Amino acid sequence: MNVTTFIWLLDDNVKTEIEKDLRATGISEEDVQKGLDSRLCDLDDTIDIQKYEEMIQNS
Repeated sequence: MNVTTFIWLLDDNVKTEIEKDLRATGISEEDVQKGLDSRLCDLDDTIDIQKYEEMIQNS
């Protein structure tokens, strides 16, 4: 998997961490859901995706 992978395809623990990071930014619930329906690379301007890149490369 890589950063163009849809978030819904990632392991549950990775999705949970991404959701926590999105919520921590203070964006709306709708935007959190849009973020979770997108690709990891689409979130680069909202959260730091580097740790998730490492997580999916190691899985």
